[in-house]
Amino acid sequence: MEIYVGSKLTVISETQIIVRCVASMDPAPAVSWKVQGKDSGFKDGVILSKDNSSLTISDPGVEDSGVYTCTASNNVGLDSESSIINILRKLSIFHHRDIDHIVIVKVFSFLFVGYSMMEIEP
Repeated sequence: MEIYVGSKLTVISETQIIVRCVASMDPAPAVSWKVQGKDSGFKDGVILSKDNSSLTISDPGVEDSGVYTCTASNNVGLDSESSIINILRKLSIFHHRDIDHIVIVKVFSFLFVGYSMMEIEP
């Protein structure tokens, strides 16, 4: 999955994510990244391109959810843009030799607001 910084993204875990940061400044900017406000110590599997224009999360888990910020700066000024990335846990279904079938039940909660039938006059 590939996005440009500034976008929001929700994906299932283990889906590779590439976040691109396109910066056009004159003179050419230096590009840096922060993940959850930290600008170093990224976990294994978070890879920056040589010019820092993209950040790749190769095997994301739920713990990688958060705010990813790209900052471009030069001697004239700086600009930042952030993406919020939500990573959902992958649903696992297992098979056990003693289970003949699996029944999945989805329960919905509804809030009904109104009047009882006794209060309504014809």
